[in-house]
Amino acid sequence: ALSIDTWVTDWLFLSGGYLYFDLNGEGAVRMTSMPVGSPVDKFWFIDTMDMDETSQVVNLGAFLVPLETLTLSLGLQAEDTATSADGSLDRLAGSPALSLPVGVETDVDSENYREELEVRFSGIPWTLLYARGTFEQGNVDHYERELLLPAGIQELLRNTEEDRDKQTFRVGGTFSPCRVFSLNTYYQHSTRTTSYDHSIDENLAGSANAGYPAYITENQFDKDEVSAKVVLRLTSWLRTAARYQHIRSTTDVETDPIASTRGSVTSGEFRSNRYSLNVVAAPGAKLLLSATYAFEDTANRIPSMD
Repeated sequence: ALSIDTWVTDWLFLSGGYLYFDLNGEGAVRMTSMPVGSPVDKFWFIDTMDMDETSQVVNLGAFLVPLETLTLSLGLQAEDTATSADGSLDRLAGSPALSLPVGVETDVDSENYREELEVRFSGIPWTLLYARGTFEQGNVDHYERELLLPAGIQELLRNTEEDRDKQTFRVGGTFSPCRVFSLNTYYQHSTRTTSYDHSIDENLAGSANAGYPAYITENQFDKDEVSAKVVLRLTSWLRTAARYQHIRSTTDVETDPIASTRGSVTSGEFRSNRYSLNVVAAPGAKLLLSATYAFEDTANRIPSMD
């Protein structure tokens, strides 16, 4: 790992870093399903599983103070990670138990990029305003294969390319005209989209797989959040805080027509209103009392899949 940071001028600060990570290991697993004695029991044994992971991370940052009441910060990060695992497992099924040995292999290569920008302004009396944006992009190549041993007959073969995109925006501020009172509020919107390209999706002996999970082609998650918090410092030893938070989120999923006649469906909607009140008292140097009351009203809607 390496990191460097310095003040270039009295209004510009720069930083950078690099991290290299390498992991090698072996593992063994034994799993017994319940209830024991059922004719459909499966007992999983993995004697040896070899695992490797290599990761490289690079980041750059900048902090600017162009005005006494204005600051800007910028951050960039790139990450490349490769993970692989292979080994053999034995599945014991039925009564009497029947051995079903399988060879497994998986490789996951991922690239992730993240950018963050924040602006803070304190030119209004008793007020601090800020705006922040975070952007993330990434892609993952996921390969997995299972072979029935000792014949080497293919049981599963899948190669999926995953593209991810996420944005988060937040605007907010703090208003504190005196020591006794302060108000903190913000609004945040985030959206995350993940799309899948299943170039290979096969079952036993090369037959096409029409089931989970490769029929999912895209999902999108949207979330809106509003929050307001009032803090009262009535005395030097008593503080109260009241907060309201509203959250709304939706999840949309696109699938192959074979899995859903509609192809695209809003698979979930969530709404929440949260109210909380907190009181903190320190009547003595060695005594601290804290009490919180919270109430939440939530609603979930899951539409039918017809």
